[in-house]
Amino acid sequence: MKKRKKSKEGLPLVEEAEDTYTDEVEEEIKDLIGPRPIDINIKDIEKELFKVKDLPKYLRIGIFGRTGVGKTKFAGTAPSALLVDMGEKGHLTLRKTEATVFVCRSWGDMERIYWYLHKTLRRGKCPYKVVILDTATGLVDLGKKYLLDLAGMEDVDKDTVSFEGSKWNNLSILFKYWLDAWTELPINQVWLAHEKLKEDDESGYSIFPELPPVIRSQYARSVDILARMYFKTKTKRTKEGKKYKITVEYLTAAPSEDILTKDRLFSLKGMPMKKPTFPKVWDAVYGQEDNPDGREGSKDPHPKRRRSS
Repeated sequence: MKKRKKSKEGLPLVEEAEDTYTDEVEEEIKDLIGPRPIDINIKDIEKELFKVKDLPKYLRIGIFGRTGVGKTKFAGTAPSALLVDMGEKGHLTLRKTEATVFVCRSWGDMERIYWYLHKTLRRGKCPYKVVILDTATGLVDLGKKYLLDLAGMEDVDKDTVSFEGSKWNNLSILFKYWLDAWTELPINQVWLAHEKLKEDDESGYSIFPELPPVIRSQYARSVDILARMYFKTKTKRTKEGKKYKITVEYLTAAPSEDILTKDRLFSLKGMPMKKPTFPKVWDAVYGQEDNPDGREGSKDPHPKRRRSS
């Protein structure tokens, strides 16, 4: 056997590595990966083909922002809404709406409300058109507590435990499983999350949902629109000339080097939406088609935008 040359560090040089790829190996690989004939039923395959334009119209929106910016208020504008409170206690914001609330005090509560929706949707008896999960950040906290309970550490404060290594891996697997399950439900969904600012984040973003990196990626992939909500304070005057301030909310999914956003449906057209509501976002995506609340949709989600002549 030919001896391999070594580098100064004593490591074998790649270009001198022995060629072990033989005709026998090639045949073994072909046996494993094909091409090999398999029996198929053409009609069965054709039954699984579909046109995207024929799919049911649902929205899956992820919205993140700082505390108090108006995320829950936005979600409350959705018709026939069910808000699943993941320990945020922000549902009092909806006291002037018709929204229904379910409070999750444990991971088990989250599973219970999921199966309630799963069964009622399958039977065609679900009374809700939009489900709001408030928040994904809170769901991660419930997951931490759940894993601690499984480990016999139910009396330990989750904030004092380092969820590194295998614990983070278990949490990400748990979150991904249930995130996939939730987003496959045939119902409109709004996933809220808190905001985090960190200039030296590995992803390169400085503003993003407050979630562990792996879970953040899963969250971003699972929604059709990932938008950031923020507000601006403006100064106005009364007729008497007295100054006063107002706060105006905005929603943006515009591509950014600094902010983690996404618009798979190309609906917001890169422009911040002023005073955003769920119906406005629906109209931006689907126009007047199949509004969840039966309204006549707005033709232009940005009515004050200047149109090019």
